[in-house]
Amino acid sequence: MLKYHLPSSRRYIVLLLATVLVAVQVLANGTQDSHPRLPISIENFGKLNDNYYRGSQPTVEQFDELKKIGIKTIIDLRKDSIEGASQRARDAGL
Repeated sequence: MLKYHLPSSRRYIVLLLATVLVAVQVLANGTQDSHPRLPISIENFGKLNDNYYRGSQPTVEQFDELKKIGIKTIIDLRKDSIEGASQRARDAGL
C-alpha cells in the first residue's frame, strides 16, 4: 500500500482551505432565500415552481390575495372540500 504524506504545514493549509470552503458554502446557503416571500397569509403557502403554488384552504379574503399575485385557478385536493368554496373562488375572479 502506497502512502503519501504531506508535510505538516501543507496539511494545515489544505485543512484550513477545506474548512473555509465549507464555511462559505454553509453561510451562503443560510442567507440565500430561494423562494422570496410573497404577500400571502395562507398557512403553509409556498411556490413550487413558476406555475404552481401550494397551501392550506384559503379564506374569502385570501382568495383576493391569490388573485393579486396572478393566480387564476385553484385545485382543491381535499377529500372533505368545504361547501361553497368553489363559488367563493369564482366570486373572487378565480
